[in-house]
Amino acid sequence: MNTKTLLTLATVGAMAAPMYAALTHVPNQALALRTDGLNVGDPNDQFTGALPSNDGTGALVSSINVDTEAAGLAAGTPLNGDNFDWAFTFQFHDADGAFSFTENFDDRVQVNITPIVSATDLTATGAAGPTHQDTSWNTRTYADYSFGGGGWFAAEVIMTEDGGGAQSAGGIGFGYSNAASTGSEGDYGLIGGGATFDVDGGLDWGSAIIPEPSSSLIAALGGMLLFLRRRR
Repeated sequence: MNTKTLLTLATVGAMAAPMYAALTHVPNQALALRTDGLNVGDPNDQFTGALPSNDGTGALVSSINVDTEAAGLAAGTPLNGDNFDWAFTFQFHDADGAFSFTENFDDRVQVNITPIVSATDLTATGAAGPTHQDTSWNTRTYADYSFGGGGWFAAEVIMTEDGGGAQSAGGIGFGYSNAASTGSEGDYGLIGGGATFDVDGGLDWGSAIIPEPSSSLIAALGGMLLFLRRRR
């Protein structure tokens, strides 16, 4: 292969790399991933399920609804079976950095929140908030966060099921409020089903993902490779 061909391939690679690496914001969608075979005789397996990544592992879902098994199935996150984790990620904007979550999921829940640069840049801008964990059964808990200033935040939520049925133990299974907790379940709405998020420049809550390469890019790369083969 001659120098010109190598330079051409390097140029094509440089053109293609940003197309794969750039993130795009998909509004009103969370990423979800289920991991089975956990917690079998070892409660220390809780919250060890894989998180969905922005390159396409996991499914985009329009709501996080674990109020009932039927609601979970309708949302694309079936709750049937035992010994699994459901992991959810999403990003959202909050104007003052003070917000809260509530949960009453049977069996266990963990929440992590990190301030980030923007809807399409998930680089942390500061320390994550305190990890919220509920490892008891049938207990409603509230997770309060106050970051001292507004911006974009990345949420990671893991729900663990051991056995005996997975859903809310009563009331809303997982909800969000863009204010500090008052200890009242009625202040919260389902994510993608009533919760109100602050909007930043028209961008609502959602997920940053790496889009698939466009058909025009694939066609251009194919044409370039065909040309190179004919030049050999």
